[in-house]
Amino acid sequence: MKLEKQEKDRALEASVEAQALREREVRIKVREKDGVMFGSITAKDIVNALAKDGVVVKESQILLPKPLKKLGEHEIEADFGFDIKVSFTVILKGE
Repeated sequence: MKLEKQEKDRALEASVEAQALREREVRIKVREKDGVMFGSITAKDIVNALAKDGVVVKESQILLPKPLKKLGEHEIEADFGFDIKVSFTVILKGE
């Protein structure tokens, strides 16, 4: 019975975390020259950018098959477990 309550509590927590991320736009400034990015953006960079906005997400929850290497908008998905997945947008802008 106690384990069931813990599972329900974790599912509720995951749902709240997912709601904070749902349909959010995350803007990340990157170094670029003539529209070409220097380096790439990883899940860790996305987690750090979200943290600056007050959204707590674990790196392992970000579903990013490979680092982002192009400027512009990128649709990203996060998996919070308990069949809870949400999409959000990462916008890479040159500085």
